[in-house]
Parts: sequence; structure tokens; C-alpha cells
Amino acid sequence: MRHIREWKPTEKMIRYLYAMFDPEIKPTKVERCAKAGVDPTTIWTWEQNPKYNEWINRASRELLQNRTSELISMGLKLAPKDHRYWETLMKMTGNYTESVDMNLKQSGTVQPLIPLLVRSFLKTRPSC
Repeated sequence: MRHIREWKPTEKMIRYLYAMFDPEIKPTKVERCAKAGVDPTTIWTWEQNPKYNEWINRASRELLQNRTSELISMGLKLAPKDHRYWETLMKMTGNYTESVDMNLKQSGTVQPLIPLLVRSFLKTRPSC
């Protein structure tokens, strides 16, 4: 009788997963592979395996969920300089609307609305 072995990620797969979330490297497969010590063709081979795809998707979600508060904090710090962070935060919380007017006229000049909202939020949020 044949014993079927349970599929488990290899050490290299785990290193590649962490390289995917390393903010110090460019978000490209080549850079991630270099960081993890994996040949890019190996990644392609892994991606042909449904068990690998299930694992990498689940593990990625878990890593993000475990770092949600850290990511939100980083996004709030960066949002006044780049509205894409605020947009991402709004999408994460289900509060994003495409039809929102992103500009606010004030004193004859147009100022981006999002940095104003972020500054307002940071001033009025309750302290922990």
C-alpha cells in the first residue's frame, strides 16, 4: 500500500513568501527570488502546483492580517504626502467611493481633499 505524503511548503518557498513582504526590496519576482535565494524558473514551476498556490495565497492573507494595524499606521503616516495610501485605507475598510470629489476650493486655490481629511483624522482620533 502506498503512503501519500501531505504537501508542505519547502524552506525556499517560505523564504520567498517573506521576501514578498520585505519592504526593503523592489516588488518584482527577480528581486524577491534574489532575496530568497531561489531561481525565477523555480517560482514558475511552483506556480503550476495548485497546492503551492493555495498555500501562498492563504499564507499571504495571514501575514497581512497579522500586520494590519502596522500597515494602517504606516498608511496614516504616509497619506498626507500621497493620497494613494488614504485611498488604500478607505478600500480596506469598505469606505472607498469612486465618485468622491478629490479637490476642495479654498481661497482661490485648489487643495487636495485627502491630506486635509488625514490631518483632521489624526487630530480628532481618540488616543489609545
